[in-house]
Amino acid sequence: MVTINFMLLHVLSQIALKCS
Repeated sequence: MVTINFMLLHVLSQIALKCS
């Protein structure tokens, strides 16, 4: 669970960096 949440957080951060 923790690993999945961490991966989702990483993906969201990457998308945020691309959008900004």
